[in-house]
Amino acid sequence: MQSLIQPLYDAHDAFRSEALRRLDDTEQLVLDLERQLNSLYESVLVSRWTEKRNLLANRNEAGFWLNSLGLFGEGVEVGVFRGEYSDQLLRTWRGSRLTSIDPWQEFPASEYVDVCNTAQSDQEANFQVTHATLAKFGSRSRILRLTSLQASHQFTNESLDFVYLDAQHHYEAIRDDIKLWLPKVKRGGVLGGHDYLEGDLPSGKYGVKTAVQELVAATGHDVIITHEADWPSWYIVVD
Repeated sequence: MQSLIQPLYDAHDAFRSEALRRLDDTEQLVLDLERQLNSLYESVLVSRWTEKRNLLANRNEAGFWLNSLGLFGEGVEVGVFRGEYSDQLLRTWRGSRLTSIDPWQEFPASEYVDVCNTAQSDQEANFQVTHATLAKFGSRSRILRLTSLQASHQFTNESLDFVYLDAQHHYEAIRDDIKLWLPKVKRGGVLGGHDYLEGDLPSGKYGVKTAVQELVAATGHDVIITHEADWPSWYIVVD
């Protein structure tokens, strides 16, 4: 009986091998096309920045902007959720490694008012999605399941090319994150973050504007704000 059905097994294995080969070829083609499109997009942006330095329409341009600043070392994103923005950065920024930091932890509602503060079961699912999303980047991606404070101890001062803050957004949290991570950014590097907003909004409690403006007043840095209508990002170039 085995000899009668063996040709079927062999045909199945051959078909599967060929299908996987074609899938690999297709994935490689997609990556090659994406690189070409990114190269074209970056050249257009560089032309814009020649005339209007540091004008960012949205945060998806940030990876290209970091390239234009010559920042190809290590970067950090604090507050990852499901890994979508880490994925975006790694696709566009040509740096050596991005560390994506998030505790994937449910906090008491009285402590953290935000739509992203979901049940622990959702946090576990988000952690798994992040791993799956970023696995394709290999050693260029590192994931730390730690709080912002815990993770900050793993980096020496002036060791990072950029830090992007997108964790808890109430005033005390973003104030403390700025204090933690600003010293970690080297001169000429970038500190920034998401949701340059203020007040109690349907999605949560925000105090980012106040914390960033306090930073600007204390250091004299200029703040760059993206032009998104709803969820703008902010950046400063550390000098």
